[in-house]
Amino acid sequence: MNKNKAFSLIEMLVAVTVFTLIMGSAAGLFIAGIRSQAKALVFNKLIDETGFVMEKMSRALRMAKKDLSASCTQSCPGCNYAPLPSLGDSTISFINSQDECMAFYGGSFVGPLLYQDPGFNELISTDFEVTSVVFDLSGESQSEIPNLQPRVTILLKIKNANAAKPEMTIQTTISQRNLDVQQ
Repeated sequence: MNKNKAFSLIEMLVAVTVFTLIMGSAAGLFIAGIRSQAKALVFNKLIDETGFVMEKMSRALRMAKKDLSASCTQSCPGCNYAPLPSLGDSTISFINSQDECMAFYGGSFVGPLLYQDPGFNELISTDFEVTSVVFDLSGESQSEIPNLQPRVTILLKIKNANAAKPEMTIQTTISQRNLDVQQ
């Protein structure tokens, strides 16, 4: 008796089909994992960039001083913070702790978020785009309520410059570190 130990054509086709299905699904999972990781990396970079921008603005605004001469806050003598008269609520000017005039500029008229101290510098990398920034001031002149500490609320919308997503909106309120009330 001669026993052949070989595979038939049908067995071979079934084995190849099963192998192809397993490898196709494994490759699909691998590609989905790589895409998911790429999205996560972009989102993490967006979080890092947003955190840096908010920290830079927060530190500068916390150390602001009252501008008694109105040399920096032209539209508001005696104020701690003021929007630049011609540019509106997407800008803010103030005197820093070294008695220098500083300003943050945002919005579509300049493109990236900029700060002036004394030259113009970009706060954000070219990988991201600030779609909106609003500075909401309260208590800046201390005229309505004399003991109200000046505050700035920042609303920042930032997105990936190369794609519509991811996008992040963040808001924070900052008051001065040194108590600045009228005596």
